[in-house]
Amino acid sequence: MDPPVSVPEDWYPQSRSQPPNAESESVEDVYFVVLGVTGAGKSTFVSQCSGQRAEIGDSLESCTKEVESFTFMYSKNIRVHLVDSPGFDDTNKSDSDILRDIANWLGSSYKEKNELLSGILMLHRISDARMTGGSRRNLDMFQKLCGRDCFQALTLATTFWSNPPEGRQEAAEVELRSKYWSDMLDNGATYTRHEGGPEAARRILDIMINKRRRFKTNIQVEMVEKGLRLDETAAGRQLSQDLIEAKLKHEQELKQLQFQHNNALRQSEQNSAERFSTLEKTLKSQISEANLAQAKLQTNIAQLQEEKRQEMARAEERLKQQFKAVNERQKQYKAQLNASEKERAEERAALEKELHSLRDDLNKAGRQKACRPTGDDDGSVFETWIHRGLTLIGKFLGFLD
Repeated sequence: MDPPVSVPEDWYPQSRSQPPNAESESVEDVYFVVLGVTGAGKSTFVSQCSGQRAEIGDSLESCTKEVESFTFMYSKNIRVHLVDSPGFDDTNKSDSDILRDIANWLGSSYKEKNELLSGILMLHRISDARMTGGSRRNLDMFQKLCGRDCFQALTLATTFWSNPPEGRQEAAEVELRSKYWSDMLDNGATYTRHEGGPEAARRILDIMINKRRRFKTNIQVEMVEKGLRLDETAAGRQLSQDLIEAKLKHEQELKQLQFQHNNALRQSEQNSAERFSTLEKTLKSQISEANLAQAKLQTNIAQLQEEKRQEMARAEERLKQQFKAVNERQKQYKAQLNASEKERAEERAALEKELHSLRDDLNKAGRQKACRPTGDDDGSVFETWIHRGLTLIGKFLGFLD
């Protein structure tokens, strides 16, 4: 394992909105893409390095839905862009959609801004006893997407180590390095452990910074320079072949199920027939999804960019409608509040007027009593006024509450 590299004293996360020191002569922009299966720790790594919140899941369900870049200052002269990407075993998107997203990001950044990657980080869960199908697919697609020329800028890291490391984890590490990753390591890739926490993440970032080199990926050359469609690229051909094989398998399974379904109907086995019918629907749906996925690969970089622009326009319109709805609700609430305040002011004015009237009546009654002969019975009148006064005072106190 490569020796750990200390975190530079001038390392500090800083957002794009905070410009570097004005005295700096120039700032180097460095682009690193982070790859790996769902749950390998990609978003956690990005958050630990950037100091920004990337959506992090606590299960094997994917949280990264789009290719997203997080920008921060590594030092006064180096600005890092960490690109978080969904894995090719994503629980929310098909492999075809993920390849389209990654191809669009890489192709557009190169075509429009001449931005090239300076390194790649591939994360792998050491807790996986064996190389899973998802891990192999990610590895295969990575090599088709980026090509062998990127190995010198590649860092491989294992995640989710126990403390202290377990024997099975160390055995898995040996197998990874000697079997699955040997070709990449022999051709310039670097391996290290990610032992958890921000400091460990930053040490890996240091390794990536120290071995950074700008390079074109396979898919950038194929789609931007050669003008190939996505299904004509190495990655697209690989995915198309996988889809064809999956579709043929589903079609064979469907034929067998249909035969069993017909037999069940002839023998009046209603429960079996219903079960076969449900399985048939599932297989037909999977075949349709494979056909749609293949069709989605028949696109070029210009079409991908246009589709992304339309998608962003729709998202912007949805946001505008949401803001409009919120503003309308705020206006309605303010109108209701103003109406309520007006109503309370009118009620208070009416109570005050009635209290003033009662006071005038009491004063008038007091003057009349002073003029009457002793012994006249006016107690009932005063009781009425007192009851009326207490009622009004109660209303007024309740209003103040």
